[in-house]
Amino acid sequence: MKLSLRQKLAFLMALAICAAVIPYSFYAARNLASVALEREKADFRTLGALVHDNLSAIYFNYLSGRVADIIRYKEQLRKIGFILSRNWSGLEVLEGELRGRLIEQQTRDLKELGLVMAVVDINGRPVAPFDRVDFAAAWNRMVDFTGLPLTSSLDPAKLPPEGRFSVYRLPAAQGETDVFLGLLLPEAVGRYVVICLIEITDLLDRTVASPAEVVEDMRQRLEDIHLKPGTSVSLVTAEGRSLVCQGAAAAPVLPEELLEAARRDRELELLTELPEPLGRSLIRVEHFKPLDWYVILARPEESVIGPAHAQGLKLALAGGLVALLSLIPGLWAGDRLIKPLALLSRKAHEAAGLDLNDPEAESFFTRDLPTGRRDEIGALARDFSRMGLALAAKVRQLVAGTAAAARLEAELKTARDIQLGMLPPPAPPGAGLRAYLSPAKEVGGDLYDYFTAPCGRLVTVIGDVSDKGVPAALFMAMTVALIRQAATAGLGPAETLTQVNERLAERNPSSMFVTLFIGFLDPGRGDFTYANAGHCFPLLRSSGGPDRFLEGKSGPMVGVFQGVEYKPYSDIIEENGLCLLYTDGVTEAQDEKGGFFGSERLAAALAGAPDASPAGAVQAVESRVREFQGQAPQADDITVLAFSRN
Repeated sequence: MKLSLRQKLAFLMALAICAAVIPYSFYAARNLASVALEREKADFRTLGALVHDNLSAIYFNYLSGRVADIIRYKEQLRKIGFILSRNWSGLEVLEGELRGRLIEQQTRDLKELGLVMAVVDINGRPVAPFDRVDFAAAWNRMVDFTGLPLTSSLDPAKLPPEGRFSVYRLPAAQGETDVFLGLLLPEAVGRYVVICLIEITDLLDRTVASPAEVVEDMRQRLEDIHLKPGTSVSLVTAEGRSLVCQGAAAAPVLPEELLEAARRDRELELLTELPEPLGRSLIRVEHFKPLDWYVILARPEESVIGPAHAQGLKLALAGGLVALLSLIPGLWAGDRLIKPLALLSRKAHEAAGLDLNDPEAESFFTRDLPTGRRDEIGALARDFSRMGLALAAKVRQLVAGTAAAARLEAELKTARDIQLGMLPPPAPPGAGLRAYLSPAKEVGGDLYDYFTAPCGRLVTVIGDVSDKGVPAALFMAMTVALIRQAATAGLGPAETLTQVNERLAERNPSSMFVTLFIGFLDPGRGDFTYANAGHCFPLLRSSGGPDRFLEGKSGPMVGVFQGVEYKPYSDIIEENGLCLLYTDGVTEAQDEKGGFFGSERLAAALAGAPDASPAGAVQAVESRVREFQGQAPQADDITVLAFSRN
């Protein structure tokens, strides 16, 4: 199914709104539940602290009457303990019956004061045992109110020098428990621990005559606390018996391991499954150490997060309604964007068949377009209009340029025909001379000529103008004409170069120049007189020796300076010898990697020519250069002229 841009935009807007609203609603509902649960936990901690503080206040209110007695007992134990510690350090050096009598005397004195004393070593073995039979048999089973055994605190190195006070419980007859206030004092030398105990069971019994008084006071205080719906506060003993329960019919029954964890960590908070009707609930348990009771707070999880879920659902519905309402202006804005785009699309389609060379085409790119808008659509319309106007102008320029190029091409073709027509006609077969010219442009700057002078000598000319195209062709034509005029007047190679240089340098506003090589060959005797004006050195092949370059330099390029005298050179071309003239387009031909053909490859091409005739030499050089160039474009004119004496 093909959707329009308007339908796609509406679909994308709806998708974007859903992508924003749905995750937000889900996150909001989840976050509300999480926040509600965390807030309830904070409220539980506050409520638990409040109940615990009330219980502590009630309990310590009952204890306040006996605080002075406890302080007096502690001072008495500390004084007697220090005396016993010093005395034991002195008694340790005594032996035998005297030491035993002194220990018995101290024990009787302490017993009259209501104290029980013993001295043990670092391993817990009594050195001076308790005098009470029940103590001697059961003292190592004494534990403090945290459940820590007395025997685990008998390391002198771990006790402070002033000793440590603790309240210990000792199992007694008929399931009862005696309570003692004890002082563990390290002996001065640090090898023994002095244990002093005083029984405070009666004191505690008098302090709290019955837990019912504490329970009743706590019930009254809990009734004054306003609890949230579903919240219950219970006071439970270590045996699991419910003392007070506010907010529920009965206290929740907790597993033993949860109570042990609360006893160990003093408090416990978690979500757990409880028996019906509570189900999964948030509970908080705080241990009241003095009475070994537990404060238990509980609230079903559903009563905490249920309202949050309801609020989240309301937020989701509100978000959906807002999304639907926001879709209406979005569709209106989208339609306002799409209409100009549709107009631009239609105009772009119609522009494909428009004659841009028609002056009326410019109005097509400005008519009905929303160029006055200040948004991206207006910028696009203005860019489209500018593009159309620029394209129409470019097309008109291209049409005019194409016509001008056609005229120029015709002119260049005519100039090329004129240039090639000015070159000498191909020599007949067997004439002992062959030439080849390949211009890099329509009209090149290389030149060559050959003719017979009035004296009967063969005149060969090759040159390279410093430019290419029509200017080089005109300069070349003037040069060839001046050379023919001077040579036919009886001047030699050097004199010809001198005269041509003067004529070209007189009127040369564009500062063009030409490199030239002119040679005069006497076919009968083989005398070869030449002059070189900055041109490439010719390559001479002799039947009796290796190929060699004619390296005579007569003077600078022609057409630059006036008053230059060029120097002549002479050589001998033997019977069947061959001379190869060329331009720098041969030696400076480049391959695809930018490497040059060079003089060495030129000499190798001439030496490897299968045919020793001038035609064979020219063919060998031309083919080797083309092979070397490969796919690289020709950068300069290539001209080769070969002649022989036969």
